[in-house]
Amino acid sequence: MTVLKDPGVFHDDGERDRRRNHDRIRAQIAGQLRERIGDEELITAGPERRIRVPVKGQREWRFVFDRGRQEGVGQSDQIGEGDAVDFGPQPGGEGEGQGGEGGGGEVTYEVELDMDEVEQHLFEQLGLPRLAPRGRQEAEADTIFFDDRARKGPLLDKKATLRANLRRNASAGRVGIGDFDREDARYLTWREQSRPVSQAVVFLVMDVSGSMGQFHKRIARLFFWWATRFLRRRYTTTEIVFIAHHTEAIECDEQQFFTRVESGGTRCSAAYELLLDIQRKRYPVADWNIFVAHCSDGDNWDDDNERLVGLLGETAAVANLVGYCQIDRSTRYHWSADHLLGVLRKAEVPGVVCCSVSSDTGIWGALKTIFAPDESDMREGALV
Repeated sequence: MTVLKDPGVFHDDGERDRRRNHDRIRAQIAGQLRERIGDEELITAGPERRIRVPVKGQREWRFVFDRGRQEGVGQSDQIGEGDAVDFGPQPGGEGEGQGGEGGGGEVTYEVELDMDEVEQHLFEQLGLPRLAPRGRQEAEADTIFFDDRARKGPLLDKKATLRANLRRNASAGRVGIGDFDREDARYLTWREQSRPVSQAVVFLVMDVSGSMGQFHKRIARLFFWWATRFLRRRYTTTEIVFIAHHTEAIECDEQQFFTRVESGGTRCSAAYELLLDIQRKRYPVADWNIFVAHCSDGDNWDDDNERLVGLLGETAAVANLVGYCQIDRSTRYHWSADHLLGVLRKAEVPGVVCCSVSSDTGIWGALKTIFAPDESDMREGALV
């Protein structure tokens, strides 16, 4: 009995598979970039620099004619009933070995991305959380839509490429698909649409004391470099305030913030004293959404911890979010009572989110913990 699908229901398995493959490749690209977030290749890439990212694709299986034979299909007298058929080497292997060996139809290739595409893949899961209406002025955030096509990009749009080839052949008096040219290639890309959001200020606070070694300073600068890129890409008019501290705190410009070298002890409360003073004078709560991101190695004067916890409570009371990132090579000491993470866990200050980083690959997790958009649950395992 022949079974027909209901003609009133639209079925497009090819489109569904194409979208699923497109999403899978984009997820692979984003995952590779997050693993390499500390690579100098990404940090030093200019506008014209292309970044190569390996991704795994799926080979499409299909029936083909045996090009070594001249006879038609099923007309050969060289193969009889019961004869074994040699299909030759299979994709992913060399034709040798036991069953199950080989690549299973999987193929690895490289895609090229410029810095715009790198940032898009990295930042699509980040956002300023808990934004609320503030004042009369509004900032703008760029929302990304993957529904456009371009002459270059990481993901080939096969249907659009075929249509372009058909049009070019038709204009040349040829009928059909073939003789592909580079001009036929069309790629999936995105468009940015600005939408108004309530205005915000982000305080970036970095420990520059003597206990911050080369490793700690490198991780902190990488974290703040990516945070600054993210904020300026997604929130074009959001203000950023840079604060560096040791036993004293100072407001810096961006260049000083990333190049400042200090020594001496650590008194973290000085940073929050300055932060609250700036906030009261320039960013009243009635008009501004306030965010704080602080990086340190976790060392602080013991007699300063009580003062620090009190100031953190004051800051969290006026801020949408306060994020603290502790940098330490030895993860076993992250939650020690002698380090700030242990102090904050014991104090349980509401509105403070904490995370730790022990290597380059942890930078993405820290960004995702502090800059997690409201609609996603990315702070699992963090101290809130």
